[in-house]
Amino acid sequence: MALMHTFRFMRARNDCAKKCNGEGPRTWQTSRTELLSLLPCAFGLGLARTGYALLSPTDYALSNSLTSNSFATARSILLVALIVLLCAHGKTLSKRFVNTFAHLSIAISAACLIGLCICSGVPDLNLSSILPIEALYIVGASFGLLSFFYWFRRMRNNSPAAIVVTIAVARILYEAAMFAQSPLTPTFSYALGAIVTLLQCACIQAARRAYKAFPTNDKKPDRTFLGFDSHINDAKFLVLCVLACVLLSSAHHLLRTWPVDAVTPLTETTTLGACLLTVLLLAGGAVAALRFRPLTLLLVNWLTVSALASIGLLLYTAAPQDASWGAMFVTASNSLKNVLKWYLIVSFISIGKRDPYLYAAVIWLIFLEPRVLGDGIVSLLGAFGPVSSNETEAVISFMLNASSLLLLLGIGILFADEKRRAESTRIAPTSLFGKIAGIEEPSSMAEVREQAMTHSIERLGKQFLLSEREMEVIKLYALGHTQSSIAEMLCISKTTVHAHIRHTYEKTNLHSRQGILDYLNDYDE
Repeated sequence: MALMHTFRFMRARNDCAKKCNGEGPRTWQTSRTELLSLLPCAFGLGLARTGYALLSPTDYALSNSLTSNSFATARSILLVALIVLLCAHGKTLSKRFVNTFAHLSIAISAACLIGLCICSGVPDLNLSSILPIEALYIVGASFGLLSFFYWFRRMRNNSPAAIVVTIAVARILYEAAMFAQSPLTPTFSYALGAIVTLLQCACIQAARRAYKAFPTNDKKPDRTFLGFDSHINDAKFLVLCVLACVLLSSAHHLLRTWPVDAVTPLTETTTLGACLLTVLLLAGGAVAALRFRPLTLLLVNWLTVSALASIGLLLYTAAPQDASWGAMFVTASNSLKNVLKWYLIVSFISIGKRDPYLYAAVIWLIFLEPRVLGDGIVSLLGAFGPVSSNETEAVISFMLNASSLLLLLGIGILFADEKRRAESTRIAPTSLFGKIAGIEEPSSMAEVREQAMTHSIERLGKQFLLSEREMEVIKLYALGHTQSSIAEMLCISKTTVHAHIRHTYEKTNLHSRQGILDYLNDYDE
């Protein structure tokens, strides 16, 4: 009910904005359609994560060091190879290739789960000691990760609110699925994993037909994806988030293997508690995503992850004889940290111009190596003598605090830079007449230039009888945009953009972008 009321609130706010733009109000049916359109992608992402978890030694399958090390090495090699191939290709992969490769990845991952299901049903068979079975884990998880990346690609060009809701619902489905399969035998778990993995194909078909929820590709967005004044600051902030997440992930790695140098097991009570705590926080985040700015929500999520990790650290220290309670909070914190990682991947995909698989592979590879940093610091301390439990606790606290401080410091620097840049380019405030007439003065030279270009193109259009679309295209072209970027901004094909430019040249007897600029300058003078 809370989610439905929140969507009604957003509908009323969007109605107000659209009335100001001269558009009709949005109906409740449209808002409900937007809500339902998130479900195929959310289900697909949750199903992909469940199948990948069943094939990952660190999550479910095997806990012996040989398989875990082999799996980590194979996964790193896969990601590096994917990054090299995408950089060498240099172009965005076509939709047909992406869809075909996604179905192929799903089929291979499901086949590996079926093979493990058959092998686990053989009595007296040790799955951790047979090389072909280990290969099933590695191959299945590798292609499961690639199908995982497909859903990140599918989520691009949605608003931050829609992305957060989709990720939250997907993670809730994953937590519920993993808790439900925990009492099952490996044979039934692998069989269920194969079915879950194959269901992604149905989710792909539903997602391709779904209505795009809360799209961000407006013609004149007031802010960028994360709420800054420029996409460059978006990218800078995301890079800071990734660096801070490396420190946070290193602290999580040390927490999960402290204070007994092994992963602390959870009891049935603490397992249920970690699942419920994660689900409640994710549900609250999904509702809050529809009310608050993405940057605010990101900070709250970050502070929640750090707070849960700190509570786990305190419980480890206060009750070392029963570490499962501390592990409960650490597990919930780690789940929310993974949600943060997913959001960072989709954010990079949404603001970047390269292929989405490249961003997903790079960030995933960065998140694979934080344990090296944590273990390296502890090993460095060990060179000066035995590392005590208090020293390890101090290292964990330092990493948690350093990650938060890095993020807050980065935000302060970026906003100070935007304020300084705005003050240096600000022009005179709007006069009383301008306010009465509804004429608002722009706040930066870029807006001044765009408004001046708009007026010049309108005069050009009246003089040479240009259509509205031709004026829209030629304005963007005169502002320096390429034909490809214009096609993407206006949601038309590149051929159509070229045709509009050619028709404008024919009507105006001008034959280049510079010729149009020179004519407009001469006309203004």
